[in-house]
Amino acid sequence: MKKSKMDVQGKEVAVIAKNNDDYISLTDIARYRDKERTDYIIQNWIRSRTTIEYLGIWEQLNNPDFNSIEFDGFRKQAISQLVCLSNLENLNAHFIEEGVPQTERLEKLNKIAIHQMKLLIENRTLKKLERN
Repeated sequence: MKKSKMDVQGKEVAVIAKNNDDYISLTDIARYRDKERTDYIIQNWIRSRTTIEYLGIWEQLNNPDFNSIEFDGFRKQAISQLVCLSNLENLNAHFIEEGVPQTERLEKLNKIAIHQMKLLIENRTLKKLERN
């Protein structure tokens, strides 16, 4: 394994070479966006719809044991959950525009989130992850 650095728009990003493949550091990239919250930057990127779809394509190309049918169920579940989160963000923005006080906004959003989670849990078509 060989470690090096590369310049990305004037910023130094770590690169690790392994088996003729290069891997760049997401943490380094996120650090330039927000030094204090690199974990949130990466979490938001990983849970985006386009990233989930990209990971599915990457697996199809690089993993001979990839189960595309199983992944499709996971992708649909993840995207359903992202839609719920996105709706909450949109509702919060709408409540702010209407001048709804923060405590009232949080109460409303909490009730909506609980309702949406119940719908997701009750949805029998979503595949649930097994615990070890």
